[in-house]
Amino acid sequence: MEDVIKIIELSISSFGINPDEVKVPDQNKWKLIRGSAVINVRIFEHEGEHGIEACAFMMRLPDDPETLYRLYNRVLVLNDSIIGAWFSIREDYLYLLFNRHIAGMTQVEVKRIIENVSYYADHYEHLLRDEFGLTEAP
Repeated sequence: MEDVIKIIELSISSFGINPDEVKVPDQNKWKLIRGSAVINVRIFEHEGEHGIEACAFMMRLPDDPETLYRLYNRVLVLNDSIIGAWFSIREDYLYLLFNRHIAGMTQVEVKRIIENVSYYADHYEHLLRDEFGLTEAP
């Protein structure tokens, strides 16, 4: 696990960000701001295995069923055109994320994960919020 933490922190440093300044206390989680996007990078455990996730909040889901249906259709189409990230729903929120097992992970991969999520979140955040009129953060 310490090797993975070091890889993540070296990747964060490669963006000119001090990893100690963006680390969430007492967690294997870092909160970065890249462009207009806030990216949470974390190590998680699922079914006895560890993974890494980069996740960006996009918007609160709309209450109106018709608007929600249009949003679902829009992000499904977008998911087909995005490389290395995808839109996902958690509770009442839309996120852009990437995750994978940590086994064999390199610093180059971690940096690319953060770059992909940052780029697409920054690019689509305002477009989707403008299109669907939603802005509330969790």
